[in-house]
Amino acid sequence: MERAVDDDGHTFAEFLADAQQIYRDARRRSGATRKPVIPAGRGFAPALRETLDDELPALPGEEPIAIEWRKLPDDVFFDIDRDTRTIALNRRYRTALNGGRRGTVDDAPMVKALMFFLLHEVFGKEYNGPRTKDNLQLWQSVLLSAARAEFDQAEA
Repeated sequence: MERAVDDDGHTFAEFLADAQQIYRDARRRSGATRKPVIPAGRGFAPALRETLDDELPALPGEEPIAIEWRKLPDDVFFDIDRDTRTIALNRRYRTALNGGRRGTVDDAPMVKALMFFLLHEVFGKEYNGPRTKDNLQLWQSVLLSAARAEFDQAEA
């Protein structure tokens, strides 16, 4: 299939790319509008950043959100650094979340995409109200438990 071409010489990969673009354009015209977000930056895989850029309008003039692995206390899965617009993930769980693979700057795209969706709005606020603070504590607790389970399974 990868070598298949139509009468005009277009490859199947080109056909799929065109179909995806037509789908995105049609959805944009359908009237469904998404709220602009602070864009994803360093630490997110290029393909993931591209998809997020295609799917979500960017807030103009906003510095992108970065994500990276850092040494954090054992009872913390993630941390937010508002000054540098960075989501820090606990390096202790990196290998387990990467399925044992060696880490790179753009590794763990699924985890990083989910963290972006959970936390991107926090960077747009100057103040965390009681609901946001409760959500952050909830996410910290649940994600820490899940990361520990991944870690334990990887060691078994």
